[in-house]
Amino acid sequence: TTRNQYITDIAAEQLSYIIRRLAPFTEHMISVSAFTIMGEGPPTVLNVRTREQVPSSIQTINYKNISSSSILLYWDPPEYPNGKITHYTIYAMELDTNRAFQMTTIDNSFLITGLKKYTKYKMRVAASTHVGESSLSEENEIFVRTPEDEPESSPQDVEVIDVSASEIRLKWSPPEKPNGIIVAYEVLYKNMDTLLIKNTSTTSITLRDLKPYTLYNISVRSYTKFGHGNQSSALLSVRTSET
Repeated sequence: TTRNQYITDIAAEQLSYIIRRLAPFTEHMISVSAFTIMGEGPPTVLNVRTREQVPSSIQTINYKNISSSSILLYWDPPEYPNGKITHYTIYAMELDTNRAFQMTTIDNSFLITGLKKYTKYKMRVAASTHVGESSLSEENEIFVRTPEDEPESSPQDVEVIDVSASEIRLKWSPPEKPNGIIVAYEVLYKNMDTLLIKNTSTTSITLRDLKPYTLYNISVRSYTKFGHGNQSSALLSVRTSET
């Protein structure tokens, strides 16, 4: 035999034969010849294509951050398509909430938009032929995180802990949508004459050297490394005590 050519002899009374272990969706040329003691007769030649099967798994998936809410996902076609690839299905899960969603495409890349900022996702890709979809396993998944951005909401629950004639002690909670790592909080407090600003890395602060019996309007905003996003808390009006 030569490469990719196989010859099988069968008994004269056998009028059928099953050829096994063929590759799916592959063209084969089959030649059948009869033999007598005088030699080989003319062959009958048949060209046959094996049927499609489910493709092999997608092995290599990569991504590129496009913005803080979009990524470009791309992958290699299956090593063994086993047919004509009709489409790819992207299975995604937001890890914070376990919210699952999916998309389909005929290309081997897809721009995914509308993602949450600074959020982790798990993604898998499956290829399909007309017969069905390739298998999915943990080996074929990729973990992505969208980049940081400015906060999308303000610090929450700003409240007064204590007030004296010269000090106001405050606390608050981080923003619901920080869109990144909060690196600082900025407290703005203003009386009739002056706007003052004080920074802290924690969720509480004591404003000192205030004027007695004076009304201060206070707001808090948070910063990531990209800024504050103009997300300030609602004004809180606090009057210091009399002396």
